[in-house]
Amino acid sequence: MSKKIFKERVKLDSSILKRGEREGIEIDKGAVLTTPYLEAHEDLFRRYCEFFTAYPDIFLDLIKPDSSNFTLFFY
Repeated sequence: MSKKIFKERVKLDSSILKRGEREGIEIDKGAVLTTPYLEAHEDLFRRYCEFFTAYPDIFLDLIKPDSSNFTLFFY
């Protein structure tokens, strides 16, 4: 299916899309982090921080674009 046909079939009404906003500024990808959410998931965030601190190469593999040639080597 061509992009043009796809775009015509998937026209989204702007009233359907709910975008995150904070202090009048739209937040990228609608991600809204609130204090209660962060407090409820604090344990998970700590475990991720500990894991990625120990294995920065895995973190970089997860966040780098597929087209990137950047790599870290384990020594």
